[in-house]
Amino acid sequence: MAAQPYAYSPVALAKMIRTLVALYQRRIDLNLITGAAPSELSRVGDELSHDERYERATEYMQIVQALLSSDDRLTYSGKHYELRGVQAFSRIDEEDLRPEVFVAGSSPACRTAAQKVGDTLVTHPGPADQYRAETSHLSGPSRAIRVELIARETGEQAWRAAISRYPSTRTGAVQTKFKQRSESDWIRRLATAPEELATPGGVYWTGPFLVGAATCPTLVGSHEQVAGYLDAYLASGVRTIIVAGAFERAEFEHLAPVTRLLRSRQEV
Repeated sequence: MAAQPYAYSPVALAKMIRTLVALYQRRIDLNLITGAAPSELSRVGDELSHDERYERATEYMQIVQALLSSDDRLTYSGKHYELRGVQAFSRIDEEDLRPEVFVAGSSPACRTAAQKVGDTLVTHPGPADQYRAETSHLSGPSRAIRVELIARETGEQAWRAAISRYPSTRTGAVQTKFKQRSESDWIRRLATAPEELATPGGVYWTGPFLVGAATCPTLVGSHEQVAGYLDAYLASGVRTIIVAGAFERAEFEHLAPVTRLLRSRQEV
């Protein structure tokens, strides 16, 4: 469930989660997001800077977590929220039914927020060796990555499918120029990635992002190649892989061998 501070108050969110848990007796996990599209933010009058939005998101989730863990009156004084004796009656007694919080982003402000209120830090990763170098010092929340996967029996088949799905366009090239100035750290990183990463042939590919057809990097190759590349992320501390772009049954069938390879290697 997406948790966006400008969408509804932390008190409303806590009550909503409590209701859903009571109805379905299952945990409702949260994806804490701050917004990255200036046009969207301006339409709702959200004028906070990038780092301020993460500060607000941290306060927001601290309030939600407090309301889910106790029915006592809550007084909270922060930069963005001021509560005086709020009693929401939203406590969830079973700790295992309280939400796990995913914090999305890659900037220092995002990582700080994840350290304070997150269980899992989600990012659009750079190439595996770069990701390892940038995250080797991190501790705290579990780590997750979001990538698209295009896998086939052979690398040649995978690249034919990838290029057919994501042809280059002039419009996409123009959009990329604007993305290079985005205040979103991961959008800016992908938009300014080395040109060779946008060239078909390797496994890590930024081509779909650069034509405006994807929001994350794409891994392309044979089942063994894609599984091997994902293994490198897992070896760097990644515990969750979120697969983007797979919406059809046929595509899931292509990804099944990758999943089997990963599981067999983790069991060894």
